[in-house]
Amino acid sequence: MPHAHKPDLTANRFLKALPHDIRQQWLEQGRVLTLQRGDIVSATSSDASFVFCPLNAVLAWVSWLRDGASGAIALIGREGMVCLKDLQGQGHQLVVLHAGQVLKLPASLVESSERLSPVVRKLRTDNLQALISQASQTALCNQHHSLQQRLMRLLECIFERMGSESLRITQSQLADLLGTRRERVSHAAAALEDMGLIQRTRGQIRITDLCRLHPGQCDCCVSMRLPRGYFTPEPSDCGSRSA
Repeated sequence: MPHAHKPDLTANRFLKALPHDIRQQWLEQGRVLTLQRGDIVSATSSDASFVFCPLNAVLAWVSWLRDGASGAIALIGREGMVCLKDLQGQGHQLVVLHAGQVLKLPASLVESSERLSPVVRKLRTDNLQALISQASQTALCNQHHSLQQRLMRLLECIFERMGSESLRITQSQLADLLGTRRERVSHAAAALEDMGLIQRTRGQIRITDLCRLHPGQCDCCVSMRLPRGYFTPEPSDCGSRSA
């Protein structure tokens, strides 16, 4: 994983909100890594004592059961950060969905900054609460909504964190994230393609218009949607997008 020189930490909203002196300290003591799609960071590995702040990568918090079943619990992109100590329980991993850079920090540095700064303490609390809320909403969605709605919710959550219209991902990987069989995901994706919402090529999905996913979405998708203009000051063209 190569080290990047003088990255733009303000690409991450959490880092951008930090006091300037603390942000500089984190840059000096952290490492910027380039993660590849499919890379796995395990809470039981040597990375367990670190915090990851995506700059343009998208990570999935995935839980794996002993029988091989799996499911995505939450996504982490440039809106926040994740501490592997927060991923409690056996079988929890971070999987890289979209390749890009992350700032890797010692958890001890973040904890020290929390003790010294009320701003950092509030940011950490808010970030953890957002992850918990996303995880609980995902569980509710998985229990009560159709696979097509769950796929729409997952795709929107990924794409709005990417800042890109094309995602390299296979049907099998989507099935792992949604906790179902590849054949079922293929049928659900084909339905979205027939509706003109996505375009599929081998190992890749392209969103034709993110806003067109909105009609017919479940309430969970609306609840989990990032606010309008979250990453950029420019307004969205989608009139139905929540403010």
